[in-house]
Formats: sequence, structure tokens, C-alpha cells
Amino acid sequence: MVQVILLLFLVISFFISPCLHIIAFPQLINKRTHNNQTPLILAVSRKHLSCVQCLLAAGGDPNIANVLGETALFKGIKIKYIC
Repeated sequence: MVQVILLLFLVISFFISPCLHIIAFPQLINKRTHNNQTPLILAVSRKHLSCVQCLLAAGGDPNIANVLGETALFKGIKIKYIC
């Protein structure tokens, strides 16, 4: 659980390259929070394009849904039309 919290903190933080920290723990790339949020969903939600690219390259699954049924792919499309 501590690793998941650390991972999610790194995704939402404003470090220059948070994806370097994420891929250091490859077993956590598709790990979910209590709301089924994955690092990829959080990175997309926060418009961290470089992190999104890094997570996808490392095997992040864009089709995992959160508790609301939203996937990273869905959120990306939604954000594109909102902005």
C-alpha cells in the first residue's frame, strides 16, 4: 500500500520526469487505488503527456476502468474536447 501511495504521489507531483520513478517499479504500472485509478488514468487526468507516453511504453493499460467506468483512453478523449 505504501508503494501505491508513493507511486501515485509521483504521478501527480510536478517533478521534471515522474515517469522515471514509476518505471522503477514495473509491477505497479497498472496498480489501482481504492477508486481503481491507475497511474495512467491519473497522468492523463493531469495532462502529464510525457508521463502518459512513458507509462504506455512500459505497458500501462489504457483500457482499465476506474469505479466510474472511465478508462485512460476515455479521459484523454474527454479532456481533448474540454480544453
